[in-house]
Amino acid sequence: MYIYSLEDALNKIAEIVNQCLGPLGSEGFTFDNIRDFLIQLASTIILFLIVRFFLWKPLTDYLEKRQAAIDAELVAAKNQKEEATLLANKTKEEYQNARLEIVKLLDEAKNEANLEKEAILKEAQIEAENRLKQAHQEIEKEVSDVKDKIKKEIVDVAFMAASKIIEKEINTTEYLELVENIIKEASL
Repeated sequence: MYIYSLEDALNKIAEIVNQCLGPLGSEGFTFDNIRDFLIQLASTIILFLIVRFFLWKPLTDYLEKRQAAIDAELVAAKNQKEEATLLANKTKEEYQNARLEIVKLLDEAKNEANLEKEAILKEAQIEAENRLKQAHQEIEKEVSDVKDKIKKEIVDVAFMAASKIIEKEINTTEYLELVENIIKEASL
């Protein structure tokens, strides 16, 4: 590592500046330097004109077309984003409408099911009442038939008892014994 004194550092800076200035450096202006300077200036102007007339217009046209294409893509992307937002909102609205419709249909189906349930229960109740009435009628008929049968048996028994009583001239003891026998025979 070199440690420069202040004087060495200033000399080094002066040397670098002279190198950068080239012909305008420490030698000053000479004919050769001026001629080289003018050639360089003319070359730079010619180069500038070539670039300006032959390259600048196609380059700016290309950049303008590219900018227009990018702007068109941005506008298209913005339009697509707006359409997507509208479509998303429309889809969301349709989804909500569909949900409401489903809820409505479910409520209607529940109501119909409840009405049908009530109708079935009412029909079953009516049928049960009819069967109960029919069963009561059958029971009453059987009770009536049994009563008629009992009456008939009683009449038969009474007729049989009367015929036996008439057959014999019976005294009171024989009469009571005969009734007891008749009752025993009737209960068998």
